[in-house]
Amino acid sequence: MPNANREDGCTSGFWEGWFKSPALLDYAVLATSIAYVVLDPIRTKVASTPETFEFTSIKNCIEHAQHGKQPKSLLHFACNPRLIMPKGLPFELNYCIELLELTGRCSR
Repeated sequence: MPNANREDGCTSGFWEGWFKSPALLDYAVLATSIAYVVLDPIRTKVASTPETFEFTSIKNCIEHAQHGKQPKSLLHFACNPRLIMPKGLPFELNYCIELLELTGRCSR
C-alpha cells in the first residue's frame, strides 16, 4: 500500500475520499444536480454551450425538444412531480432546458 494511502487510512485509490455518491432526496436537489453536471463543461471551458458538447445527454435532449419529442435512449421526462406519474424524471423536458439556460446566464 502506498505511504499516502497508509497515512490517510485509505484502502483503494489515492483519491477515494474525493468521490461520493449522495442521495438526491428532493426535486430541488435533483434539478440542481442536473444543472451542475450539464453546465460543468461550460464552467470548465471545455465547451461554449451545452448543445455543442458531444459528451452529455443535453445535446440529444435539445435536438429532440426542438421537434417536440423526447429522446428514447434516455430516462423519460415524466412531467409534474405532484401527479401520479410513470417512471421517469419529475420534470418537463422544456422546463429542464429552461432551468439550464437561466442557471447558465446567472453563472455568467
